Amino acid sequence: MFNSDVIKGYLAGLLRIVLGSALTYAIAKGYLTDESAGQLVLIIAGALVVLGTSLFSKIRADNKVQTALELPGGSSKAKLNDVIANK
Repeated sequence: MFNSDVIKGYLAGLLRIVLGSALTYAIAKGYLTDESAGQLVLIIAGALVVLGTSLFSKIRADNKVQTALELPGGSSKAKLNDVIANK
């Protein structure tokens, strides 16, 4: 359903462009110093890691539900885990 590698690559590229441009503009105009820009990048990176892991876990849970719905009725949890592992 989702190609996570493509989505991650697209979002990472877009984020680099936006952050790089915004920080360069803010430093050039004197709104940020080099030191405060570095701190801002660390804060944003931390927030993105949290959001990314949350999104990843939600996608995995949705894939697990979709796979479970495709299995025949009465299938065991071990069978579900086996099917997911072999995907």
